[in-house]
Amino acid sequence: MKQFQTAYRGESAFRAVISGWKTQACGAALIHLFSDGADPDHIAAARAVIDEVMPEAEYIGASASGSFWASAS
Repeated sequence: MKQFQTAYRGESAFRAVISGWKTQACGAALIHLFSDGADPDHIAAARAVIDEVMPEAEYIGASASGSFWASAS
């Protein structure tokens, strides 16, 4: 099993990343889209890219509101 990660930074950059994943995939693929208040248009664009480039891939999504992070003092 391989795991790849990326952040959505626009449709063309995301398309390039997904295309690279396709060449490295070694079988079935599951893509997890996580949104922390992302623009719904970005989510729709990401889904469209996945459907176009890796139509055999399954994908799921999750979202969060009020996420937190720790900073060093």
